Amino acid sequence: MAHQKHAPGEVILYNTARSSCSWRVRTGLHFKGIRYTYVNCDRAAGETATPEFLAINPMKQLPALRIDGHTLSESVAILEYLEEVYPDPPLLPKAPEDRAIVRKLVETINAGTQPLQNTYVLETLVEMYGPGADVMWAEKWIRRGLQAFEDIISKTAGKCCFGDSLTMADVFLIPQLYNAHHLNIDLSAYPTCLRIEKDLGAHAAIKSGRPEKQPLPPHKH
Repeated sequence: MAHQKHAPGEVILYNTARSSCSWRVRTGLHFKGIRYTYVNCDRAAGETATPEFLAINPMKQLPALRIDGHTLSESVAILEYLEEVYPDPPLLPKAPEDRAIVRKLVETINAGTQPLQNTYVLETLVEMYGPGADVMWAEKWIRRGLQAFEDIISKTAGKCCFGDSLTMADVFLIPQLYNAHHLNIDLSAYPTCLRIEKDLGAHAAIKSGRPEKQPLPPHKH
């Protein structure tokens, strides 16, 4: 993360292209039409452990967002903030019971799936048990989470996970499926998830958040 000067009031997203949590926030920002400055942080190079970054997020994790004079971290907290402060267009339905269902889907990924197969966990498994342990572990928990997600959206899905409008549930599902594809996991058991992934492939907000659409850091050019 090269030192940069930023203008007062500038929205700054500290993230990295392949981070699924970063992808969620990029999608939310694009969907709500919030322009931001993209700051790439290379965790492998130690950029999230510098004093500069620790002042942004003591957990050394991505993403982090500077907006409206605040510094926010954790993708759910960031998206909830955006939903409250920038409610149009919405990422949550209006009815409280419907919001609860969407939030349940969000947490199925955010709490029940992604943390069990994130980079920190998989690297530790390889260190402890050797090559291959990471993929076996990741597949177990991804399948568990996606099966639960599939069971829920088989009753709620329209064009999207909940009805026909993009919600936070879609914002969390698409990056998780990307991770599963990257690990070469067969996802044929989750047809509703795959159908939504295909249908949302051309959605502007989802597409703009994809890893391959992000600017390369200077040393990658």
